[in-house]
Amino acid sequence: MLTTAAASLQGQYENNTTLVMAASVAAMLPLIVMFVIFQRQIVRSIRITSFR
Repeated sequence: MLTTAAASLQGQYENNTTLVMAASVAAMLPLIVMFVIFQRQIVRSIRITSFR
């Protein structure tokens, strides 16, 4: 939903890059927070599956 809104902003405000970039950061922020929280589990699972 956020990515659709960011794409809509890009279409409406193509000259206002700061608004579009702020929307892009807002769309990526939950993913970054989730990665930071679960980083150990993600790295551990990659490490386990790469040795098989």
